[in-house]
Amino acid sequence: MRTRQTVAVVLLAILAALSVGEPAAWRAVGPVLAIAALMLTQPWWLKFDTLNVGVLLFVAYVCASWLWSSAPWVSFISAMSYVSAAIAFISLRHVVTSVGAMRSVAVGYLVGCVYLAVRLLSLSISVAGEPIGGRLNLPGINANYAGYALAGGFAVIVLLIATGPSSRLHYALYAAAAAAMIVGVSLSGARASLVSLVALVAWIGVTYFLRRPPVRALVTVVAIAFVLVVSGVVDKALVIFDDTADRSTGGLSGRLDLWPLAREHWLENFWVGTGTSSFQSANPYHAGAHNLILELGTGLGIVGVIGFIALAWLALKRGNTYLAGGFAAASSASYITGHWEAAPAAWVGLALFSISGISTIRVPTRRQVRLGNAEEAPIAKSHPTM
Repeated sequence: MRTRQTVAVVLLAILAALSVGEPAAWRAVGPVLAIAALMLTQPWWLKFDTLNVGVLLFVAYVCASWLWSSAPWVSFISAMSYVSAAIAFISLRHVVTSVGAMRSVAVGYLVGCVYLAVRLLSLSISVAGEPIGGRLNLPGINANYAGYALAGGFAVIVLLIATGPSSRLHYALYAAAAAAMIVGVSLSGARASLVSLVALVAWIGVTYFLRRPPVRALVTVVAIAFVLVVSGVVDKALVIFDDTADRSTGGLSGRLDLWPLAREHWLENFWVGTGTSSFQSANPYHAGAHNLILELGTGLGIVGVIGFIALAWLALKRGNTYLAGGFAAASSASYITGHWEAAPAAWVGLALFSISGISTIRVPTRRQVRLGNAEEAPIAKSHPTM
């Protein structure tokens, strides 16, 4: 049984790496790896807790939206993406039951990040005249996806530091991975990823000085950011911001053109939307809304918006407060300005941090307490709440 468990964890580590480094391949083999991992670890004991049941109900609703979709084929493809993500999510939560297994999957994710960063660097060298920080789209991976996935990787590094050994070799490996990922983020040109890194550093810094994770502050800031974007209050201010940026596009790479269209589309079909991802076929740019609320609202209505937010909250609430909060901080900008709601790396990361509560860890404080040391009462308990 132990051998089968080990094989299952290895399969999920490969799944995590593919979700970052080869998302196109992940869509083909990811669900197969997840199901194989389940079959190796007594699937008859699959836990139908509130979170797993919620994921199944949400995905069932996404699939059902095909019945009223204004773009059935687009909605079908989107629904299959959610089904694949749900299979991986549930498999991870079923198989990963120990700190060692969790760290193995986290290492898989980090390996995928380094692999992706190396691919971006290789492409930047091979493209004549391509400046550092330019937009680089790899086969099967657009620049935004790369940046968002790499941003999540920094939260994974925090998880690995907090839950494992802290030798100089480990720190050197994490530093090398972080350096490669910083180069990758720069090459991707995804400005939301830079915001995410600032948010993660702020989360760690404020936690350090307050000696507790600032959960309410994080939730408040993220909620306000969503309200400002969804309502359109900050559109004019964002135009000014974009004009002063190094990679100015005149409208946040089209977002300031998409968001007003998405608001109008959602208001016309407020309750259940027009079918998952159907907005892509309803606007002249043939692009997603690039905002979690607007994308879910246009496709799934307010029912889908509430459902997804409830699932994300419940998943992070199951994890360790410090680690899950760090992942939320590192992912928030991706959801506010990106097309990230059904991304393989996003769901793998959410599943990974939803199980981070299996280990009692410390958060960094002014007392310089070593993470993972159990000598003093831990600040973040084994199963804290967000």
